[in-house]
Amino acid sequence: MSVARPRVMVVEDEDLARERLARLVGADAGFELVAACRNGDEALAIVQAEHVEVALLDIQMPGIDGMQLLRRMSCAAVPPLVVFITAHPVFAVDAFAGEAVDYVLKPFDGARLRKALRVAQERLRAREAVEMTQRIRSVINDVAAAPSQDADAARTGRLDSSQRQGLPGAQRGEALPGQWTAVRAGAALARQFHSRQPQRTRQCRPHRRIARDVQG
Repeated sequence: MSVARPRVMVVEDEDLARERLARLVGADAGFELVAACRNGDEALAIVQAEHVEVALLDIQMPGIDGMQLLRRMSCAAVPPLVVFITAHPVFAVDAFAGEAVDYVLKPFDGARLRKALRVAQERLRAREAVEMTQRIRSVINDVAAAPSQDADAARTGRLDSSQRQGLPGAQRGEALPGQWTAVRAGAALARQFHSRQPQRTRQCRPHRRIARDVQG
C-alpha cells in the first residue's frame, strides 16, 4: 500500500468526462493514475492485474454499472475505495450503504474532486493503521509465547512468586526475556509505521498502549 501516493483508477463511459477526470488526477502530485477505463469490464480487468487503491466510478454505464462494479470489486483481496462521480443524486443512499467514501455530483470543479480524493486518502491511512496494529499484536503474541513452567502465565507476564522461581531475574522483579523481545519488536514495527505518517495523523498511537499491556 502506498498511502503517500495512492493509485487511482477512473471508470467513465463518456469520453470527455473520462479524459477530464484522468487529467485532474494526473495533475495532482499526491496521486498516481493507474488507468482510465470506458466500462466495468475494463475496470475489473485492471483491478485483477494492477494494485488499485481508489476507484472513481460513474454509475450509469452500459453493461456493468457503477453499483454492480462496486459489489464485484468488493470481492478482491484488498478492494479499492470507491468515490462515485455521477449526475444522479438518487443513488447516493445505496452508494454509501455500499461503503463508498464519497459521492460527487456532476458538474463539479477540481477543488471538489481533490476533496474527495483526500477523503479516500485519509481512509487508506486509517486502514493501514489498523493493519499495522494487527501486525504488532501478532508479533507480540508470537514472541511472548516462550516456554515456561506455566505457558499461559509466562505469555501474559502475570506469574505469582512460586511460578517465578528459577526464571532468570525473576526474583529481582525483571520482565521476562520474551516480553522484552516482544516489546522491542512491536516498538520497531510501530516506529516504522509512525515515521511514514503525516504529522496530523500521529495523535493516534495504539502501539504505545500495546507495549504497556505487554509490560504490565
